[in-house]
Formats: sequence, C-alpha cells, structure tokens
Amino acid sequence: MKKITLIISIIAFTLACGNKDKSEKKDDAVTKTAILVDDFEEFRNNAKTDITSVSIDKNVMTLGVSYSGGCEEHEFSLIGSRLISKSLPPQRGIMLYHNNNGDNCRELKTEELKFDIKALEYKHQEEIVLILDGWKDKISFTSF
Repeated sequence: MKKITLIISIIAFTLACGNKDKSEKKDDAVTKTAILVDDFEEFRNNAKTDITSVSIDKNVMTLGVSYSGGCEEHEFSLIGSRLISKSLPPQRGIMLYHNNNGDNCRELKTEELKFDIKALEYKHQEEIVLILDGWKDKISFTSF
C-alpha cells in the first residue's frame, strides 16, 4: 500500500511540475521600449549577436537574432541616437545592445525580440529611416 501511495505522489508531483513549467514559459509578445542616448560609446562593449531578420508592424520592431549562450539569462536593449541626420527623410542610427551576463556557453540560441520604437520617431517628419548597426538595409519607419 505504501508503494502505491509513493507512486501516486511521484506522479502527482511530476504532473504539477510540468504544468508549472508551461505557465512560467516566457511570453514572446513582451515588448521592451527603445531608448534614446547621446552617445553609443558606453554600449559598444557588448556580446556578439547576429541579426537575422527585421520587421516593423506599427510601432513594434521585431528582430530575429542568434547568439552563443545557454547558461545565463541574456538581456537586450534597442538603443537609438538622439542625433538625426539632415536628410529627407531624416535618418537615425540605432543599435541592439546585448548583455550576456558572462555566459560562456556555446549553444546556438535563436530568439525573436520585440521593441516599442515610438521613441525613435522624428516629431517633425512622418517618416524616418533607421540605420541598424549590424543590418545591411536601411529601415523605413512611419510613425502612427
């Protein structure tokens, strides 16, 4: 009888843990906010990241990224320069900052990052071109 109780307890514990993992799964829809800075210099020393895709839907920029890791939590920020070029349409430099928190693991990780880019718009012009460091194409952003 004790064996059956023990087996039932183990099964119940396993099922409860399995449900807990599913409920604590990261929400891919979480959107971070892009920030503006005067100088990129303090953000230049960051972990290597390959940007594999870029898309914009309204005020949300989605970046497909890959990087090396797997042992620590990684943090990403989208940084924009306060400086805007005098061109038509105007242009703003942006960069993805990657803090790997000292992760030395080598597993190839892929992720989709979402950023609210409302802060990157140019108040005097409907369209602005964003130049993302590490991305070959210019990105047109029309504010909503």
